[in-house]
Amino acid sequence: LKTAAEQANAALAKGDITQEQYDALQREIIETEQELRNLESEANKASDSLSKIGAAGEVLQNVGDKISDVGSKLTTHVTVPIMAAGTAAVKTASDFDSAMSKVTSLTLSHNVKKVCSHMINYTPLREITYEGTLDEWAAVTKQSNWDGNSSAAPGNMHKVICFDGYMQYDTENHEWTEVRD
Repeated sequence: LKTAAEQANAALAKGDITQEQYDALQREIIETEQELRNLESEANKASDSLSKIGAAGEVLQNVGDKISDVGSKLTTHVTVPIMAAGTAAVKTASDFDSAMSKVTSLTLSHNVKKVCSHMINYTPLREITYEGTLDEWAAVTKQSNWDGNSSAAPGNMHKVICFDGYMQYDTENHEWTEVRD
């Protein structure tokens, strides 16, 4: 553009172009310079945007790497131990069930205040020795089907022995009866 401006000045000086032609060329040079500045500004903005996109890409890559690291650590430090604990829990439950399947009698302290529902259902438990009196046993809260006996299917549990007597399960009437010594 500088060369074109110099040539236009020389052509005006020689009289090769008129003042009007010279002014038109100057306007075109000014407009072209303005368009070049606009394009340069847009290119800088695009360059900034691309730089920001590149930086954002790096940040996302770093975040992705960190998430991947966290995932690996979770797998190593959380998932694997949880799986091991789960396996151990299943093994412990299996061992507990196996041991409970051999229990035929149980002693309960007189401090027991409540016997939970279905507590004895899965064992061959036949009798409980309660370290208290029949009256204390009667005061213990017993939830439904605590003894594993039901009208549809009597369980194995048939006797609760206390200091002053015992409770006997009547399979025909489906109820506990008290026998005092």
